[in-house]
Amino acid sequence: GATQIQQIDYWTLRARSAQLFNENLYARGIVRRLVTNEINTGLTPEACPDEAIIGVVEESLNDWTENVENRFNLWGKSAHVCDFKKKSTFGAIQREARLEAYVNGDVLVIIRQSPQTKLPMVQLVSGSKVRTPLGGSGNIRKGNKIIHGVELDNMGRVVAHWITQDDGESKRIPARGEKSGRKISWLIYGTDKRMDDIRGQPLLAIVMQSLK
Repeated sequence: GATQIQQIDYWTLRARSAQLFNENLYARGIVRRLVTNEINTGLTPEACPDEAIIGVVEESLNDWTENVENRFNLWGKSAHVCDFKKKSTFGAIQREARLEAYVNGDVLVIIRQSPQTKLPMVQLVSGSKVRTPLGGSGNIRKGNKIIHGVELDNMGRVVAHWITQDDGESKRIPARGEKSGRKISWLIYGTDKRMDDIRGQPLLAIVMQSLK
């Protein structure tokens, strides 16, 4: 057959995938089963520092390891502390992120810091809200460009994400903190993507024809 040069219409794929998830029992069942099998109760850390690299006595950090794991579990079980919206535990946030990535192709994760506890709080933003600002480029540095809501520098590295808010205004979320250099926002993809793809494709978009 004829060779096709394809251009991905992310907006249409998200809309059709969301419609399929809402209307098709099999599509909803596939996504929910995958999320349950992959995430279950959620990932938890197993602290295992290398004493030889750190330069301390072997097995001298056992108490520290247990303390770190206990503190993390306490944080993850408290929805009021770990969730920016204060409604989900860390395990539930992981399940929601995975489901949203499957249906929308990707989901934006933002790490906030609570002004009260000074602890990190996780915020999820639907991939459908990560869009290029109306009018083109928004307020970006010279040499940067925005592709499908993702701001890239002249080396092709992700430096920020642009979110379209409910009032229609666009908000820039840096990928890393200006002072700390730590990662504070990134996209989680529902499926594997090619090297030059900026955004992820919904899982249901791949099997849409078969389900229909």
